[in-house]
Amino acid sequence: MRLRRKPYGFRVVDASGGNSVRIELREHGLTLIGDREGIWHATGGPDDVDLKGPSVALVRVRRVDGVLRVSDHTGAPLGRVRAEPQQATAYDAAGTPIAIARHGGGGGRLAVVTRDGAALGFVVGDVTPERAALSFLPAFSTPCRAALLALPAVPAKTEAPPEPG
Repeated sequence: MRLRRKPYGFRVVDASGGNSVRIELREHGLTLIGDREGIWHATGGPDDVDLKGPSVALVRVRRVDGVLRVSDHTGAPLGRVRAEPQQATAYDAAGTPIAIARHGGGGGRLAVVTRDGAALGFVVGDVTPERAALSFLPAFSTPCRAALLALPAVPAKTEAPPEPG
């Protein structure tokens, strides 16, 4: 995935699926317009965000005891990410490590690999290993991943976004 800053916000391109997402910075948070998935909204801040989309009622990301925890709208866990000094590890809901993000490959790229070292992908841009690992949780579609990569830019307001249409 490649995160690029644009005048309106960001553009995220998922090279593996050919999908791209336009991320617009709005007063209420981020509005994500996916090529295929429709319109998503993200509100909150880097450690406390809610994602709403057309096919997902709500995904929550919260920092608890230094760990980013991801849950669905009912509070059921979807995964978590633990940051370490040079890398970050994403775990699925059962606690199995599924993605490790670390600097590598040059050019500011973050390599994301399985616990066995098989490549899952690369993330390019101003992204921390923690955000890169978080974006590779299997529960996320391209717009969700795009929002997770852009989270540091989300305004700290938490009021609900306006309903589309």
